[in-house]
This record gives sequence, structure tokens and C-alpha cells, in this order.
Amino acid sequence: MTIKTILNNNAVIAIDDNEKEVVIVKNGIGFNSKKGMVLKDSDMEKVFILQEKNVSDDMIHLLSLISEEYIEVSKKIVDYGRTVLKTGVHDSIYVTLSDHIELAVSRKKKGIAFDNAMTWSIKKTYREEYHIGEVALKIIQIECGVTLPEEEAGLIALHFVNAKIHNEPEVTHDFAYISVFVQDLINFIKYFLCTEMDENSLEYNQLLSYLQTLALVLDDRKAAEGSSDSRYHEMLQYAKVSFKRAYDCSDRIRRFTKEKYDLEIQPEDILHLTMYINKFIKKE
Repeated sequence: MTIKTILNNNAVIAIDDNEKEVVIVKNGIGFNSKKGMVLKDSDMEKVFILQEKNVSDDMIHLLSLISEEYIEVSKKIVDYGRTVLKTGVHDSIYVTLSDHIELAVSRKKKGIAFDNAMTWSIKKTYREEYHIGEVALKIIQIECGVTLPEEEAGLIALHFVNAKIHNEPEVTHDFAYISVFVQDLINFIKYFLCTEMDENSLEYNQLLSYLQTLALVLDDRKAAEGSSDSRYHEMLQYAKVSFKRAYDCSDRIRRFTKEKYDLEIQPEDILHLTMYINKFIKKE
């Protein structure tokens, strides 16, 4: 492969043997490199390649900041997932899953518990993806020496659900509903904050990804018994004071979603929304 563009010390765009552009992420691969340089075989060990042209620069930048250890773990999980699923998955999953695993491992090492109240619904609705999540926990345990809670299997499963939608929208009969639901919430946030959103920004894509996965489980959650975890209520009280504007927006979304879609957004959803929305507020 020949280097075409150096993105930063850890990421380059190269031309492969088939004259196609690929993004290669490896610690130090861009350091002291130059345009036109031919990569050696030793440079290709443990590399990470993105072949989707529409993976945003923000995602590439984020990937370059993630530890190579978690990128390699993510690659092993995605490789296994692709053997299980009958459809393809979008290359963006390498970025989002690597980032998720690094944060999950960090939380575990710090002793921070983060329950996933949607686990039962995810396990019931997305059996193949949940199985991949279970295998992913075993891979993480072997490669990172960290045992993550069962709830993480559901969160990892949602990464594959979302990546299938991005890659082949027709694989889900709920795609039209999801698109309308997500756009409604995006418009609501824009109106509430009186701001426009950069659709190429990392913050926008993270919010979009979360809203899509939220839409996938909300309707199914209606049939399940709701639960109220006091820990989320305590965390929400903190968010209500510390991120007042973002919290107010999230709470208004809760009421809007109930009135228009008859869907109940739970405390953990409000907490996540508050965090994502606060990122936009911090950029203003």
C-alpha cells in the first residue's frame, strides 16, 4: 500500500493493491511518514482498515484517539459478528464499538456501575445480535482481562443493530418509523436550543446513533413491565442541577414522545439524552 494522505500520527489514507482508498489506523503509523511512501509488511501488522467512503473525518479522528488494544478487540468482535449475521454491517461500527469498549472497561476499572434497563427487551428482540454481545464479553475478558456485566452484551448488540440499519436499511421493517421518530426529535432539539446542527460533526453522529437505537427498543418496551431504578433518579437530580438547559430539553422530549407516540422514555434515556444534548450546548 502507498500513503496518499497523513491524517495524524496514528492514521493515514492509503491506496491498496486494487487502487482503492483505505484508512489505516495504527499507533505511530503517520509519524515521520510522507505522501507516496510504500508501507512495509511490518507496518501492516495489527492495522485497522476502513473501506467505507462515507465514514466521516470525525469518526476517523475519534478512532485515532482510541487505544490500539481496544481497536483490535473491536475488530475481533466485528469479524465474529459478520459470520453470524446474514447481512453486512457498516464500517462505522469499528469506531463506535471501539469507543464503547474503551469506556466500558474504564468504568469497570473505576468501579462505576452502569445498568442497561433495556437488556431484557434487546435480548428478546435481537437474538442474534445479543448472542454476538455475549461472545464479545468473552473476547473482552480474554483480551483485556476485564469481566464486564451482562448488561454490556445488550449495549454491544445495539451497535450491530444500528450498523445493519446504516448498511442495509431494508433489513428492518421499522426503518421508516425510525427515520420519522429520530427526525422529530432532532427537530425538537434544534427548536428548543434555537440552533442548527452540523450533520458532519461527531456530536451529531453520536446523538443520531443513540436516537436510532432508542427508537428500536422503545416500542417493544411498551409490552414489558417498567422498572424504576433509584440510582438513575439520583443521577438525574445531579444532571438537573448541573446541566439544567440540556435536562430541560430532555424532559420536554419525554413529554413530547409520550403525547405524540405514546412511548415512555425512562430515566436512563433522559440521562443519556441530557449528556448528548449538553455536548451541543458546550460547543455554542
